[in-house]
Amino acid sequence: MGIDNDTAQFSVNSIRRWPHLMGQERYPDTGKLKFTAGGGGSNGSRVRLFKVELQKLADDTRLALQVCH
Repeated sequence: MGIDNDTAQFSVNSIRRWPHLMGQERYPDTGKLKFTAGGGGSNGSRVRLFKVELQKLADDTRLALQVCH
């Protein structure tokens, strides 16, 4: 559960937490992350906030992100 009611921000915060919870331990040398996201709603491919939040994540983590909708 998250503390944000905006699905785009909640989704990206969930992705942001994954490396800290298990990703770094399982994949210590990764430089990229590929994931699937729903095509509609607040994390759709046309939603600007979702893209902005993903870019912030990429900038902060220096990971190359690939999203499949």
